[in-house]
Amino acid sequence: MMDIDMTLNVLPNIEMQLVIDPTVGDVIKGKGMGQLTMHIVPKADIFEMRGDVEITEGTYLFTLQNIINKLFTVEPGSSIHWTGDPLGATLDINAVYSTKTSLLPLLGSSVQGFDTSRAVSVDCYIKLTDELMQPTVTFDVQVPNVAPEIQTIIQSTLNDQQAISAQMIWLLAVNS
Repeated sequence: MMDIDMTLNVLPNIEMQLVIDPTVGDVIKGKGMGQLTMHIVPKADIFEMRGDVEITEGTYLFTLQNIINKLFTVEPGSSIHWTGDPLGATLDINAVYSTKTSLLPLLGSSVQGFDTSRAVSVDCYIKLTDELMQPTVTFDVQVPNVAPEIQTIIQSTLNDQQAISAQMIWLLAVNS
């Protein structure tokens, strides 16, 4: 019986692809670094992976029911951790999609000293954690270049994951 043990040094210039959901096309592509060990025994149907890969640059193609197709930028420092089962990898991936939009639908026109109809930069964040095959997905919406008072109003409006998710869908689908 053949027994294969390998240690792989993942170098920063190596390109990788991780398919999150093949049915809709969710995929992470990028470069990273780390070390993986593999134990393979073909006749016994054993394939184990252990180790970590830190993503240094990449993209995440986020799809939602064939309606939304947006390319997010994976933030450096995101990682994938294997402890045995290759499909049981643990994700810790942060990605951002930046857009410009009016804050009028979110804030209304009642904010004094701020033109809510003017387009401002809005960052849409997605975080993938837990298992590769069943990731926990959380969202965040941030408006980085507005006054602290406006940020406070936005945070109080988007005060739970359901409100944030709904806003993300609108931002990604119709840029509003």
